[in-house]
Amino acid sequence: MANKIYIVLIILFISKFTFSQSFSYVNNIEILNTDTSDISYKSFVNDRIKLNLYDLRKGTDSIKIRFWVNTLSTLDYIYELSYKDNKWVANKITYGTIIRTFWFLNIKIRSVDQEVYSITELTPVNSWDTIISSLWQNNILSIRNQSELDSAYNYNIDDGITYQVEYSTQSVYRYYCWTNPKHGFKKYWDTIAIINIAEIFKNDFIEKNE
Repeated sequence: MANKIYIVLIILFISKFTFSQSFSYVNNIEILNTDTSDISYKSFVNDRIKLNLYDLRKGTDSIKIRFWVNTLSTLDYIYELSYKDNKWVANKITYGTIIRTFWFLNIKIRSVDQEVYSITELTPVNSWDTIISSLWQNNILSIRNQSELDSAYNYNIDDGITYQVEYSTQSVYRYYCWTNPKHGFKKYWDTIAIINIAEIFKNDFIEKNE
C-alpha cells in the first residue's frame, strides 16, 4: 500500500512540474503592441483556431512569421515563414469556401459548398538572401498597427483587402493589421512598407514543385 501511495505522489509531482513548466513558458512571452480588442484580431484568432494552427503566442525556437491575406474572394491565404535548423522554410496555406452552382437548361439545380484547405511549400524565385533582406528593409517586424496612426485608413474606399501579420520568437509575440493600404494615405512609411511586403510574398516565391 505504501508503495502505491509513493508512486501516486511521484506521478502528481511530475505532472505538477510539467504543467508549471508549460504554463511558465507561455507566460514568459512578451506580447508587443497587440490590440486584442480589435475586431480584426478576434476574427483572425477564430480563423487560427478553425485552421488548427499553432498558437504563436506560445513562442518558437527561433522565429516564425505569418502573413495573412484576406480579400473579397472566397479564398484567403497565409504565407508562413520559419527559420529552423539554420535555414528558412516557407509555406502557403490556402483556405476558404467555394460555392459551386450547377445549372441545367438555364435552371439552377443546386449549389454546393466546397471547403478548401491546402498547404504548399514555397521556394524563392531568386534567393533567400534577397527575400529576407527585402523583408528586413521594409521593417516587417516593426511596422506600426494601422489603428495606432491617425488618418492611416481611408474610409471612402474599401477594396476588401486586409493584411495581418504575426510573428513570434522565443521571447516576444506581435500582431498587427492593415486594411486597404493601397488606397490609404501614403504619409506614413508603414503604408508603403506593408504594400511592398505583400508584393514580396506574392511575387518572389514560387511553388516548390513548379
